[in-house]
Amino acid sequence: MSKNNILGVVLAGGKSKRFGDDKTLAKLGNKSLLDHTVEKIEKNFNEILIISNNETAVSNKKNVFSTKDLIEGHLGPLVGVLSAMEWVKELVAEVNASDLVTGLPRTVSFTTTEIREAMAFPLMAIIDAIKVTLDSTPPELAADVMERGIMLTGGGALLVGFVERLTEEIGMKVLMAPDPLNSVVLGAGKALEEIDRFGTIFFGSNQE
Repeated sequence: MSKNNILGVVLAGGKSKRFGDDKTLAKLGNKSLLDHTVEKIEKNFNEILIISNNETAVSNKKNVFSTKDLIEGHLGPLVGVLSAMEWVKELVAEVNASDLVTGLPRTVSFTTTEIREAMAFPLMAIIDAIKVTLDSTPPELAADVMERGIMLTGGGALLVGFVERLTEEIGMKVLMAPDPLNSVVLGAGKALEEIDRFGTIFFGSNQE
């Protein structure tokens, strides 16, 4: 594999305490696990980016950079990948999957630009649907929305720049739920715990 214009990303975490202290800084011989990882992969990349919430998880090498998670309060590899995509202008990803035609394994490469282009139409459809909904919202409810803002939930809320794009398009405050990946499930669970109160919403007024 050519290493031209390819960035290596190390998801080093930094907040998990399952092993006591930050496991990436644990010593293996006279070097940390992070240093061993960087040395192992640097031959394949011209630059390496370390994503870590631990300020001490850095490298002294000139081609190695570090940054922390873009979204505060959210943990996990997905947030790390999103942070890396925001840090670089262009990211190339390789996905291994089965070819629908031949059924054989196939590796497909795509860039962040291609992803943005592919998502442009569905994102615009979402924005248009929000505008239509706001236009038909009763004035008293619209005033409440204007004051409190729109809350985004679900994995789509984690799309880099989506909150800013939506804020610009609709001209009002847009917020992201504290736990967007699980907020819908958590909300449904709370509603089911009060099924007597919300039963008519789920089943209609004619249901027993």
